[in-house]
Amino acid sequence: MPRAPRAGAGRSALAVVAMAATVPYLTLKTAWLAGSRVGIPDGSVLLEPRPFITAANAVTVLMDAAVIVLALALTRPWGRRVPSWLLTVPVFTATGLLTPIVLGFPGQLLVRALGLGPDAAERATSTPFLDPWVFHVVYSGFIVQALALAGLFVPYARERWGRRWQGALGSRLPSPTGVVAGAAAALSAVVAAAHFHWALGGTAGLDAEQIARYSSDTAVASAVHGICTLTAGAGAVLLARGGTRKGMEWDNTGT
Repeated sequence: MPRAPRAGAGRSALAVVAMAATVPYLTLKTAWLAGSRVGIPDGSVLLEPRPFITAANAVTVLMDAAVIVLALALTRPWGRRVPSWLLTVPVFTATGLLTPIVLGFPGQLLVRALGLGPDAAERATSTPFLDPWVFHVVYSGFIVQALALAGLFVPYARERWGRRWQGALGSRLPSPTGVVAGAAAALSAVVAAAHFHWALGGTAGLDAEQIARYSSDTAVASAVHGICTLTAGAGAVLLARGGTRKGMEWDNTGT
């Protein structure tokens, strides 16, 4: 096997940025596991002695620590020897968890900046969970992680698997794959419609507690999940149909 080239300075810097962006979240979670109440207001459910909360904190610490390993795998020579399936699991998990935050959190801030979010009185009457600054610190870190990992994964994937992706333009995958992709796209359209319905204030399929929690923040979150779901369905169909000339030109030029 030919020796894998080392990542350039730019990609090494991105890896450092991705790893540094995990520090706020890991610090908070570790502090909570140690019994600290930093960022947790009085009356929060997080203060209740529940084994589930402790386990969830421990698991999420490991998940965010995995970002450090992933960043190294995408930039170090040994990362080329990691089995594809082992790399795919954290990449897909990170995509599913981080993409809604990348789109949703700035969207929520924009809505509030436009004066369409919950006012101070409404926020004061809501059930306490975390201090507002925690969301800004943690979600900002998540967004940086997502952008940095995306910037690392694209060139990594092109260099490692680019030759396998080359083929006749529009060459379709076997028909069973196309059927599965079509079914996935149809299902994604149904799920997306439900999310858009909830984003606009619809209540079908929601219980009383979920209806009571409706706000501009939940509306933005539902809209973002709808967009992500539609994008996933469209991507499945595009892959099954063999892509487009524009997509092939992007892949070949790297621009």
